[in-house]
Amino acid sequence: MYWVRSAILEPYPISKKKLAEKAALSLLIMPTQKNTVVRDTLTKVFMSAAEDSSASDTGIEEEIEFIQHKLTLIEALEERNKAQIESFIDEEDQWNSMDEYEKDLLGSKESITARMEQLTEELVLISMSQKSKNG
Repeated sequence: MYWVRSAILEPYPISKKKLAEKAALSLLIMPTQKNTVVRDTLTKVFMSAAEDSSASDTGIEEEIEFIQHKLTLIEALEERNKAQIESFIDEEDQWNSMDEYEKDLLGSKESITARMEQLTEELVLISMSQKSKNG
């Protein structure tokens, strides 16, 4: 647990995972850079948050958490793009200004969402079968 000061300097507790998400979001909101610094920083922040969270019972839970982090990044990219659209000629100009990692991430949203649904269904089935075995 970390202590973070709000805008009015009142401390409140925040988990390391939430702190990592807020840091990643603030990095995504800044103007797009044509290098890998932002991507590498985001990857490190989210991976450290994932490693520090409690151990998952199954590989499915770990993959779900990883996908949730990716979806959070995608949502942050979308919000950043909405906020910055007026500084571009049009959406195509904005798209062309993004680096390949951001384009790939945004382009993968549909497949990531589908995978999340599939993993969630699998986890529910595993949970139900374990409950039926235990009585």
